[in-house]
Amino acid sequence: MQAAQQAMQAKDYKTAQAKIGDAEKVGKLTTYESYIIARMKIAASIAAGDYNSAIPAYEQAMASPEFPENEKVANLGMLAKLYYVPRTLRRRRIPAALPRGRRH
Repeated sequence: MQAAQQAMQAKDYKTAQAKIGDAEKVGKLTTYESYIIARMKIAASIAAGDYNSAIPAYEQAMASPEFPENEKVANLGMLAKLYYVPRTLRRRRIPAALPRGRRH
């Protein structure tokens, strides 16, 4: 996880995501370790603009018994925004790729 933290500090978010993925594959993790990995994955994914990877990480973190109860409402709002963002980004990209005159 230190390598992932260093990559995050260097703003190398794709490398951070890869290092976090490596940490997930270590083997049997405690619930706390899984929670911390999910939180790191959320941060790296959002920073990288990879909202589709952030969503399952958010769900995993929020399902953890380690997730603070007093943060659930605020984080549900953020999760809802993440569900919304990828769809709007896809909608904006598709028309731009259409030939001129066929845009709506």
